[in-house]
Amino acid sequence: MSVTSDMNSTACMLLSYFPGIGPYLYDEFVRILGEPSTIFAAKEKDLEPILAGRTSSFVRFRDTFNSTKTLSMLNSLNIQYIARTSSLYPTQLSTIADPPIGLFCKGNPQVWNRIPYCAIVGSRMPTHYGLRATADIVKVVVRSGIGVVSGMALGIDAQAHSSALDLKGKTIAVLGCGVDIIYPQQNKYLYDKIVENGAVISEFPPGMFAKKGMFIARNRIIAALSTVVVCVEGNEHSGALITARYAAEQGRDVAALPGSIYSNLSQAPHILLREGAFPLSKIDDVLELFGKTKYLCEKAEPTERQYTEYERQILSSLEEGNTIDYIVRASGLSLAKVSTNLSALELEGVISRDEMGQWIRIRNLS
Repeated sequence: MSVTSDMNSTACMLLSYFPGIGPYLYDEFVRILGEPSTIFAAKEKDLEPILAGRTSSFVRFRDTFNSTKTLSMLNSLNIQYIARTSSLYPTQLSTIADPPIGLFCKGNPQVWNRIPYCAIVGSRMPTHYGLRATADIVKVVVRSGIGVVSGMALGIDAQAHSSALDLKGKTIAVLGCGVDIIYPQQNKYLYDKIVENGAVISEFPPGMFAKKGMFIARNRIIAALSTVVVCVEGNEHSGALITARYAAEQGRDVAALPGSIYSNLSQAPHILLREGAFPLSKIDDVLELFGKTKYLCEKAEPTERQYTEYERQILSSLEEGNTIDYIVRASGLSLAKVSTNLSALELEGVISRDEMGQWIRIRNLS
């Protein structure tokens, strides 16, 4: 699918590629110069009040920027660029104080405008309780015609996306790096499935690896795309807490899952609950925040997955929190076979490691 190439979109794309220009400076360009496309003819003296000491480097970049070549490269990677001026731009993002200049998208660029979304965020090293609750929350929202958005990190994010896909629901992954970079690499299978059935998006240009601050920036997009943000687990410094606070600032509803007082991963949701977040005392409580009271799609069922004999032996031996040594003994397989199959099952989101590094099953045998 081709990328929109009108002058305003091209100007936005140029600004997205130039390092150091974000939503604030974009707004300054528009306030002072008018339409984004005016940057192509603007003189250095017109740009200086906006860019200060970076004006000369910006002009050099602008004058050598080859939009045709850039669009061709994006098309070759099956990436679409959606400028803030485009009709495809998510309406939800337009309501926040700092909407991205544009989005790089792999997948369906209209998926976010068709249904409401619930953001589900939490720890990269969750407990079994957190993983189970995430799967159950996703089941409730997807069966009620609601999509799932998260950050495709390990743990709660991956569980949220994979559970939505199992139920043939829509899901959006927002990355803190270029949309062509699969991060973390363990989620390649999940990444491919999201591209096929939803969208993977980023405000950062292709090829840009994650740096400090980029994950925080992407958290505001996760929050903004959602009607409700659910914090499942996280410590007091977690990104999940940051996402939830962005949501509150943006006027979105925030829900939190009460957890054990003995777990550090209950800190983030409990902080939010003290700050007034909606408590999930039972799984379908989340529907209240969407104005729904029951499932709309009772017949939605997970897609069947055919497991190999080795995978079945490993999954059958899994109980909560098992070590690899236990799995080897219980399955009767060699360490090499167990390690290989554990890696494959983890990539698919069938199993995961808990906060102690032990293996747990998060999807049942079909």
